[in-house]
Amino acid sequence: MGGGIIKGRDFVLLRHWEEKYDHTIIANISVSCPWAPHNKKCIRGENGPGCWAIRNCAQDGKCELTWLLNTDIKGWLPEQVVYTSSVNVMLNYISLLRKHLAQLNV
Repeated sequence: MGGGIIKGRDFVLLRHWEEKYDHTIIANISVSCPWAPHNKKCIRGENGPGCWAIRNCAQDGKCELTWLLNTDIKGWLPEQVVYTSSVNVMLNYISLLRKHLAQLNV
């Protein structure tokens, strides 16, 4: 990530999902958790409130995804590097998700 400048991060998230308003809403936020102690070998990032809102478009099995990301990867990094890396990670994730769904014939 970030051309090798940004190392992997550790996140502990509380996630909830439900069907609402013709969408599947998947919400998450970082939490402190006694059974997931901090690993001193990596940096623990933090996610503020965020979500995926997935709307079924009823066209050839397609959907519309809205992704709200509120993350602090922690550490001392230039803001532009973090922003660019975050965008690239999101685009890569969606690309891999599309490939996975195509393999499932969903």
